[in-house]
Amino acid sequence: MASGVARVDLDGRPIGPMTICVIGAGGFIGSHLCEALMAETPHRVLALDVYSDKIRHLLEPPAAAALPWAHRIQFHRLNIKHDSRLEGLIKMSDLTINLAAICTPADYNTRPLDTIYSNFIDALPVVKYCSENGKRLIHFSTCEVYGKTIGSFLPKDSPLRQDPAYYMLSEDASPCIFGPIEKQRWSYACAKQLIERLIYAEGAENGLEFTIVRPFNWIGPRMDFIPGIDGPSEGVPRVLACFSNALLRRQQLKLVDGGQSQRTFIFIKDAIEAVLLMIENPARANGHIFNVGNPNNEVTVRQLAEMMTQVYSKVSDEPPLEVPTIDVSSKEFYGEGYDDSDKRIPDMTIINRQLGWNPKDITMGLARIDPHLSTQDLSLVEAEVGLPRYWTRKKRGVRGFLSCLVMAPAGKVYGFHREGSHWFCTAALPSDITIIVESINFHLHKFPLVSKCGKIADKCEESSSSEDRTFTLELDDFPGGPDSFLVAAKFCYGVRVELTPRNIVTVYCAADFLEMTDAYGEGNLLSKSESYLHKNVLRNWKDCILALQSSEAVITYAEKLQILNKCLNTLSTMVCTDPSLFGWPMMMYGSLQSPGGSILWNGINTGARIRSSESDWWFEDISYLSVGVFERLIRTMESRGVRSENLAGAIMHYARKYLPGLGRWQGAQSGKTRTVASFSLTPVTVDQRVLLESIVNLLPEKKGRSFCRFLLGLLRVAFILDVNHTCRDALERRIGVQLELATLDSLLIPTYSDSDTLYDTDCIERIVHYFVSLESKASSFSPASFELETSPSAGPSTKVAKLIDAYIAEVASDVNLKPHKICSIAEALPDTSRVLHDGLYRAVDIYLKAHPWLSDKDKEELCNIIDYQRLSIDACAHASQNERLPLRVVLQVLFFEQMQLRTALAGCLNVLDTESAAAGPVSAPTNMAGQIVQRDGWVAVVRENQVLKVDMEKMRSRVGELEEEFRKSDASSFHDLRMHNQIMLKAVALLQESRSSMHGLLVIPDTERVSR
Repeated sequence: MASGVARVDLDGRPIGPMTICVIGAGGFIGSHLCEALMAETPHRVLALDVYSDKIRHLLEPPAAAALPWAHRIQFHRLNIKHDSRLEGLIKMSDLTINLAAICTPADYNTRPLDTIYSNFIDALPVVKYCSENGKRLIHFSTCEVYGKTIGSFLPKDSPLRQDPAYYMLSEDASPCIFGPIEKQRWSYACAKQLIERLIYAEGAENGLEFTIVRPFNWIGPRMDFIPGIDGPSEGVPRVLACFSNALLRRQQLKLVDGGQSQRTFIFIKDAIEAVLLMIENPARANGHIFNVGNPNNEVTVRQLAEMMTQVYSKVSDEPPLEVPTIDVSSKEFYGEGYDDSDKRIPDMTIINRQLGWNPKDITMGLARIDPHLSTQDLSLVEAEVGLPRYWTRKKRGVRGFLSCLVMAPAGKVYGFHREGSHWFCTAALPSDITIIVESINFHLHKFPLVSKCGKIADKCEESSSSEDRTFTLELDDFPGGPDSFLVAAKFCYGVRVELTPRNIVTVYCAADFLEMTDAYGEGNLLSKSESYLHKNVLRNWKDCILALQSSEAVITYAEKLQILNKCLNTLSTMVCTDPSLFGWPMMMYGSLQSPGGSILWNGINTGARIRSSESDWWFEDISYLSVGVFERLIRTMESRGVRSENLAGAIMHYARKYLPGLGRWQGAQSGKTRTVASFSLTPVTVDQRVLLESIVNLLPEKKGRSFCRFLLGLLRVAFILDVNHTCRDALERRIGVQLELATLDSLLIPTYSDSDTLYDTDCIERIVHYFVSLESKASSFSPASFELETSPSAGPSTKVAKLIDAYIAEVASDVNLKPHKICSIAEALPDTSRVLHDGLYRAVDIYLKAHPWLSDKDKEELCNIIDYQRLSIDACAHASQNERLPLRVVLQVLFFEQMQLRTALAGCLNVLDTESAAAGPVSAPTNMAGQIVQRDGWVAVVRENQVLKVDMEKMRSRVGELEEEFRKSDASSFHDLRMHNQIMLKAVALLQESRSSMHGLLVIPDTERVSR
């Protein structure tokens, strides 16, 4: 702090030193805020961010000098999404300022999930810790929460459009109007509004001291990047950086949708003054939402483009292009789903009333550009070999133009550009080393590479005796190819390299290959990659998935560095853990639940459900891994003790995703699975035959109804893909072990070979043989997981016999099916498996009907598979009149039918005798009968029983007469034999009916009920 005068707030109270935790200190606003806090206040700052490039001048003193605020600022490199240090740092602070967010418009509709997570989900821990620990919070929101103005819905020629009431945006009065859901550009504004509402609710219910800031287009140095110069070549920065980039490259400025959107801009230094007032006047700022902008600086984007073109032409002495702008559609520029607000003019009433603040600058910072930079600044520009060469020939004002609007005002900046198969560094010095990676030539400089890369340093030292000015080095088998080498090269030149889960594995392998260890400079790429892997990737489910998916190109090298094992072990551990303890929706929720089972946050029911460790929440996420990585992950999970039901479910989900036709066979587990990661991934390209063979090896030796159905679907696909015999045999064996759980429709596997038959009966025959030989050799899943058959009514053999009989009946109508195949399938099961042969008889009858041309010999051989003693009476009755059966077979049926009828008739008579004898004593006691006769017509019951006994004696005599008639008749007559059997059937039916009637009448009434 330059001045020693004591600071006082707006009410005259002295301001004491505070400890301020600035989250997002390395960004545009955060860097300027930290500068102001160091230069103008006595406060201490805990600066939190992933990167520190923009505040490096606050952290690292120049040579032979000491920073006066060195003891008042500490930088902590962390990501608030998954770092346990966050709560401790907030506890150490008096005030927390949260600036962390994804706030680049080009990302809103291309990365909507990341945008929502960053601006809402990731901000929740900050709010929670501040509320729980009684810490004050200043949260930076956005002017986009207002959405569209009311005036935008009025006709274009309506005079009300000029009324401020229809377009002025007020913190406590204006509605928030967003576009339709399909316009994903509003994901940013919606997430920001939701976190605002949560903070406001925390203040109302739990007493959180808060202030919400809504910035209106703040601009200034370090706001954005120039693509390919001080940032990535790809990507779309904000409007001022886009225009600056076009001006520097003498390209047309692109006006999205004609540049009709209106904005108000304010220079960063003015806006920071308002933030300092909020920090040091909590009594006036707490509980308020503040617009911070300049309503007097409204311009259309088209007017801004014209203004910047004029200023740049003035400071560069270059005439503007003949046509300086070009109109493009928002879909072409930003992609599908983009939308925008029409006007953003802030109402400054509340901030003026509470803090007495008004913006001072009315020129948007453009007038601050000094066309007469000092000689020192000019030499700095000329010395920076990272800028394009033609920049150094321009006037000093170019640097000022960039400094005021976009870029950082200091530090070397190197750019890389490609021409065909050659990469060049935009440095003033000529290249003295060429690195060749997969036929791509990198024309670079020895010094930056040798200072960071041990491998290149050794190669250069070996060739030091050579007189060639330019050294050429070809790197064979470089992990990740030219793309990963470009990242390493940029790091050597001091260009900021952004490590992400998608590139961390390739960058890590490239750094190891080049030997970029700390021996060649502290904080070298290898140590940074290792730190990022352990502190970021291995703590987050989503990041592990992304890292594994992107490791395919360097999987052998990653295996050597144990990167693959670390990621696989991490995922396996997370699968064994309650998913509410990590990742989505928040790590901090733990197992705290409401009475209804929802997750609670500070006592508030969030509606989010805690998923159990047995759920399928992770199936979809791991299905994006390649076959090899997926197989290794399943093996790792198995070794970690993940339940076989869950592993089988994951394998089945993966198979259905990439194998055709399996969706039909998914059984009961066809519901849509949940995903924790909720991020966009591209399904991998797989060799289906290799995938199927791998899946067969992974599947557990278990039983389950839906699992068996899945195996049969997998076998069907195996025939389509023509996999090897070993794989098909393994599938058939697994199905045979649990054949009793199969269904008829899943057994009907079509023939995919040159066979004439419709169905592959050979396959089913082999499966039946496996069932007979391997029965009960596999354990079962839990009933809840795979729908096991829990009924003990029938054994496995009996169930399989019924299933196979139904299968034979289904395929019997195939005209090309041979009789011997029917016989072989039926005889594959032991005789003891069938209690009745009705199913076999039905199948044979269908076959004979579909093959009327069979000879009697073939028919008799086919009918030999039926045991006629095991046909039911109904089946015998049908067979005895079946004209399709050979005569000899019909005689056998009639003979066994007669034997069954005799047995049934004798059984019925014996039962009647037994029941009559048991009913006799009912009327024996005269004293009891005398009492009952006097009550409710019991006499009628007794008489009916006596009459029925007489009728039964007559029926017995009649049956005897029928038998006598038959003995006197011609027993050799085929017709008489059938008539005899019909007579016997009628007799049995009469006896059964009489038995039922008598049984109903010989019931003794309840004497107590009769007396009542």
